[in-house]
Amino acid sequence: MPATRYLRLFAVQLRISVASAMAYRANFVIEGVMSLVWMAITLVPLIVVYQDRETVAGWPASSAMVVMAYFFGVRGVLEGMISPSLVDLVEKIRQGSFDYVLLKPVDAQVMISASRYEPWKVFDILGALALVIYAFVLRGAPPAPADVALGVVLFGTGVAAAY
Repeated sequence: MPATRYLRLFAVQLRISVASAMAYRANFVIEGVMSLVWMAITLVPLIVVYQDRETVAGWPASSAMVVMAYFFGVRGVLEGMISPSLVDLVEKIRQGSFDYVLLKPVDAQVMISASRYEPWKVFDILGALALVIYAFVLRGAPPAPADVALGVVLFGTGVAAAY
């Protein structure tokens, strides 16, 4: 099956998940705000540690924030795209409806991987991106384009390894 067909499948499932989430807009906003609140709470120990010190084990605050941003980003992708689909897989197996997935003319792993998304987890990914930008503002120097490309590859590798 061509890759464009798989991409269309992912896009359709994403559109369905977004439409479902938008049916309950208040819930979408509340979930997004809660994601940002948990992100802020997770950053509190980092802020407390770096109030008294310039570096911890040779790590400046900006570098530690980039590491935290990677954590938030990978967690956002895992909890927004991968984990809901795996939960859906277990539910389909438990209910006995997984056979219908296997009978479809699409690779079952792709079909299950695209079965459900949680669109409000985009707040985690956007928060991670904002944290990276803030960390580089604190650092006072923008990253080199090669470093940005390497960071994107590292992020993708982390998500693939977690998948």
